[in-house]
Amino acid sequence: MVETLEQSAAGGGLVIGDGVGGTVATLSGQEAFALVAGFGAAGGLLVGAMAGRYATGVMNRANWRHAVVAFTLALSFLVGSVLGVLTGWMLDSSMAIAGGAGAVGGGVFGVLLTAILLRTGSTR
Repeated sequence: MVETLEQSAAGGGLVIGDGVGGTVATLSGQEAFALVAGFGAAGGLLVGAMAGRYATGVMNRANWRHAVVAFTLALSFLVGSVLGVLTGWMLDSSMAIAGGAGAVGGGVFGVLLTAILLRTGSTR
């Protein structure tokens, strides 16, 4: 069952990251849709794999849900901000605005991935 949690987190992170990245690109009016969606997918896979591994490690704690929520949201904000700044730099636009958009996208992603982790972990 532990493998299922990690696989669900990585797979869900990939798909949700692609969707959130594409949505952020569309809402911000970026012409480089594929670049932003690709960064979203890569960041989603990275955060999903790391959060799934972390959730597996803390599953035996009494308050494992709180730890998973905090870790996943913090990592999602961080990775979203970094990818947003990188996107702004690559597209010669404002890195501060792009970093903020990345952080917002990371927050939305973090909430959705947390729901997957908590639901999958609760069935264990």
